[in-house]
Amino acid sequence: YQAAIDSFDRAIKIRPDGAEAWSQKGYCLSQLNLFDRAIDCYHKVIEIDDSNEYAYLAIALDLYNIKRYRAAILYLEKLTKLDPKHIDAYYYLGLTHQRSQAPVLADAAFDMALSLSPKKIYILHAKASLMYELKNYAAAILIYQTIVEIEPKDALGWYDLACCYALQGNSEPAIANLKKAIELEPDRFKNQARTDADFSSLGEHQAFKQLII
Repeated sequence: YQAAIDSFDRAIKIRPDGAEAWSQKGYCLSQLNLFDRAIDCYHKVIEIDDSNEYAYLAIALDLYNIKRYRAAILYLEKLTKLDPKHIDAYYYLGLTHQRSQAPVLADAAFDMALSLSPKKIYILHAKASLMYELKNYAAAILIYQTIVEIEPKDALGWYDLACCYALQGNSEPAIANLKKAIELEPDRFKNQARTDADFSSLGEHQAFKQLII
């Protein structure tokens, strides 16, 4: 990345108003976790082209990475004004509101993203995770069921579905869904289930014990 940055610096010297060189330099700096310097590059991009959607999103993500959530939200909101159908802007807006302890706003942002793309698995996971965090297990279950219907090989979807059932005290569907997760990714989910507090209610259940041996 440093070699690439050096090359982009040479390009910038030749053409200081070249938005692409500033953007690519920002990307490299982000990959090196030099987020403040990356943000400065993306600001240059916006000075050159104030409609550059990538730069707004990149600034927001770098701000998110350094936990400057309020500032990240401002850039994501600017992006949604530039492009009201920018799915990832709403998705990251949801994540950022969630980190900012604003679950109602997070939920609204995820819903907006899903209204634009109802079957995006990563957005469905984010919405379900928010419901789980709010202990709205019934709502989370409905979303996880949608996830595994769309993508039956989504082991995490099956696992999280099992967790929600277990937290509701529904042992049979919890074990059935955990079994599907383990069939898809045995090493990962056997180990995880052994110590997962979500399954504490199943500790003495023989079928659960057999699954995690």
